[in-house]
Amino acid sequence: MSGIEEVTGQEVENVQVGGALLKVKRAFVAKSGGRFKNSVETVSLDVDIPTVFTASPNGPDLFSEAVVKLIDAHIPAGMTPANLKVGVKFESEELVESVGLSFKKLANVLPRDIADCMEDMAQSNKNLLELEEPRITIHITYLNTPTGSGEEASNKGGEVATPAKKEPDQ
Repeated sequence: MSGIEEVTGQEVENVQVGGALLKVKRAFVAKSGGRFKNSVETVSLDVDIPTVFTASPNGPDLFSEAVVKLIDAHIPAGMTPANLKVGVKFESEELVESVGLSFKKLANVLPRDIADCMEDMAQSNKNLLELEEPRITIHITYLNTPTGSGEEASNKGGEVATPAKKEPDQ
């Protein structure tokens, strides 16, 4: 069985932040299967960046807020936000390499993180808001981390199982 269980496309949507409108042209969802079913889901969004983001001095902040709203809007059904970790990758044909945010707890993903990522990007690449064709793909990967202590309960009365110590070879 492949790692991808389902891929779907969705209608166009718009995300409005402070009067600016980020236009999502296409959305695709890839759900993991097998052992990782309901644990990993990637949402890929083809986005047009309007000139209000590229021309405004507040553009990076507005864009960052819009991306965080997209992250929050696409939380997969059945995944608990308290357990989620999120990674974000930005792609464009004009960018030499993909850039983004490494995985972190959903509650810790802030607009400032996106803005900082864009500043770092400008040092070695084009800034997302300086593209000749203001179109990007945003890949948002959600990891539904397991809950619990990570310790295994034994079959005898629910006590915590302790691994046996190895004796050193002599």
